[in-house]
Amino acid sequence: LEPGQIINSNIFGLSGLIRDWGGVPHDCGVAADNMPAITEKIRDAERAAKIIVTIGGASVGDHDHMRTAFLKAGYHMLFEKIAMKPGKPTWFAQHGDRCVLGLPGNPASALVCAKLFLQPLLHQGSEPRFVPAVLGQGIGKNGQRETYLRAQAQLTPDGKLVVSPASNQDSSLLTPFLTSNCLLKRPAGAAAIREGEIVDILPMFSSFKHS
Repeated sequence: LEPGQIINSNIFGLSGLIRDWGGVPHDCGVAADNMPAITEKIRDAERAAKIIVTIGGASVGDHDHMRTAFLKAGYHMLFEKIAMKPGKPTWFAQHGDRCVLGLPGNPASALVCAKLFLQPLLHQGSEPRFVPAVLGQGIGKNGQRETYLRAQAQLTPDGKLVVSPASNQDSSLLTPFLTSNCLLKRPAGAAAIREGEIVDILPMFSSFKHS
């Protein structure tokens, strides 16, 4: 890497998930942080697919032009932020029979929000399917945003599905996904919960295995 560069890991993680969910990813490449470059990528994406996914470029920096570029291209914004952690900057817009889902640039935020928003979009609006599991360790109270923790669910010898969240939930980290096979949902403002209580989890992969 040259100074100031970062590894584009999101394209590999998202492409793998899209294939797992029955879609066909098409990589339009990286756009520079300016309106002409992003506009050109919008045209490329429109020629390739009806569902466009962008990554990053939509926060509050001086060169975050993504949403503005889509608005100028004729897209209508349905929402621009969500009360969720991780993934607050996620946005969604439509133009005719095309739609665009704007994902955050942080890897964890991008992959978590893809699970919650992109997979249902690929499956024509189907709702995410949560399953109950026994909490394997206590969790403190939650803040004012609905939170999704990367976690590992395992089937015990006595037939219980037990889930434990990864120890570090920083939205810049990919390492928790190495051992995580689901997302553990925490409602906004939820009180602390103890080991053994029942929680809702969302399997990350279509071939979810309790192992």
